[in-house]
Amino acid sequence: MIELENLLRECVEVDRLLLKHELHHLMRSAAAGTLKFGAAAEGGQVDQMSVAPLILEIRLSTRPGDEGVEQIVRLYFTEPDHAPRCLLAAKVAGKRPGPLGLVEQSAHAREAEARVHRFFTNSP
Repeated sequence: MIELENLLRECVEVDRLLLKHELHHLMRSAAAGTLKFGAAAEGGQVDQMSVAPLILEIRLSTRPGDEGVEQIVRLYFTEPDHAPRCLLAAKVAGKRPGPLGLVEQSAHAREAEARVHRFFTNSP
């Protein structure tokens, strides 16, 4: 996934290692069904995106981005009904905090959903 490579390239080495570890841990937890579902304000780690209902969002830690601008990292994925035991990562992206970040987040979720549709439409 090119976004992940770009995101990791922007990090200093220690953040790169932490982010890789966190992604691995969260995906294993998602596969095991042990992540808490719900809003972040309620301690949730994963939630369904209202703007893209096929998409679930895993919240990762905040990481510094370009020129010290904070980025809140998200992994957008799906668990399709017609593909049991499948977790399909569709997009990894950083967003800025605040209202502008919410606009970015919605765009990321819609792009992830479009990728999922293309993936299953183009699959044999």
